[in-house]
Amino acid sequence: MKIIQKAPNPSGAYPGIQESDMKNVQEGMALWPEELDTGDFYEHNGFVTLTLGEIEGISVVTGYVSNIEAWEAWKASLPPPEPEPEPEEAVTWAALDAAYREGVSTAYDS
Repeated sequence: MKIIQKAPNPSGAYPGIQESDMKNVQEGMALWPEELDTGDFYEHNGFVTLTLGEIEGISVVTGYVSNIEAWEAWKASLPPPEPEPEPEEAVTWAALDAAYREGVSTAYDS
């Protein structure tokens, strides 16, 4: 069974949906039905608004909508990505051959 916290984190995002083999849904959690798509949930990093229902005393997610405004604000608050370091120049066979020939030439010139 899949479960999720009923309340979002302080950031406004819900933590990931968890797989559970428990027989009961714990307090503070809701059942996430297998047939309910998770694509938008993960695409928007859990920034959604859940619609909860109840079946036989168990909280169940019946739907959700993406909270684009909160998601965009969160993304804007992230630090800029570190620039990728410049790759070191690859040594080619031609460069190794040239260095070898220079070393051999220098050794015979002495």
